[in-house]
Amino acid sequence: MATFIYYLDFKGPVHFGSHGIGLEEANIGLGSDSLLSALVNSLALLGMADEAIAALQQKEPAFVLSSLFPYGRDDKGKVAHLLPRPLRMPVFLDTSLAKDIKKRRWLTPEEIPVWLEKSPIDKEKAAKLARPDPVFCASDDHDDTGNWWVEELRPRVALDRSSANSAIWWCSAINFAPGCGLYGLLRINDPTWQRPLAEAFALLGDMGLGGERTYGMGEFEIGKMVAMDDVPGFKLLDQMPVNLLLSRYFPAAEELSELGSMLEAWDFVESRGHVVSGRSATSIKRKSLHLMVEGSLSRRALRGAMVDVTPGKASELGLSHRIYRCGLGFWLGKGGEA
Repeated sequence: MATFIYYLDFKGPVHFGSHGIGLEEANIGLGSDSLLSALVNSLALLGMADEAIAALQQKEPAFVLSSLFPYGRDDKGKVAHLLPRPLRMPVFLDTSLAKDIKKRRWLTPEEIPVWLEKSPIDKEKAAKLARPDPVFCASDDHDDTGNWWVEELRPRVALDRSSANSAIWWCSAINFAPGCGLYGLLRINDPTWQRPLAEAFALLGDMGLGGERTYGMGEFEIGKMVAMDDVPGFKLLDQMPVNLLLSRYFPAAEELSELGSMLEAWDFVESRGHVVSGRSATSIKRKSLHLMVEGSLSRRALRGAMVDVTPGKASELGLSHRIYRCGLGFWLGKGGEA
């Protein structure tokens, strides 16, 4: 088993949709369930989709993906990583900084062990946690702000087919600064999958990731994979006494009975959408399900499951294969192997 960190350098804007009406909102980062679905579509073009699904359904999955998170440059020009804050709030000796700390959305790997300390945090450590997230930006000039990305709303026009009346609507797009983008963690339990995954990621970079790919969004280049233990901060995370979830998670049938005793903090998100097979998008909706989100905490790493979300009467709808959504857990912590 080996765990790697890889980096996606986007060639242009990206759009990762947020639930709601329209495309006016976008997420920073991408859930592991959506990422794996895109990767399996890429593997389908390489003729390996069935093998990949079978390998992920094994008792020990051949590989497990985390969600994608932001990376950028710190004030010294070094690569810096962000992770979602754990869902359990820290305990403070001085509550005067609690409001500022609660505003934090992202933490560095070095800050997470401090955040998760069981004993109350002293004022000095709390002051460091109370600093604002380093990534928010309201300006289009990266050089002046030093922020990692900017979000813009792009105008679009819809025309009525019968009357030709026009209506304006808006689409959100994320633009990353040079040297910034998204990164993910990849745990490989079967080394024979390392090369196919590299080929699939390279192809996915040409196809694009996320929404609005018709307009050229989401294309990226993938950098060299780096061993996780060689990246400062991450080795400490793998030694934490509690396990931090860095992917979306859906419990396997045999794990349901122990969830109550294992979970310390958690939340859920609804996963729904349309079926995409290879390069072909369809108007067929897959079954929806609820997944545990990144930042959840467990006393033990839980494997999770691949979930069959094939819609009813699939063959009548023209689907020739089953549709799966990834709920395999990627955990970091003591004994953090899924």
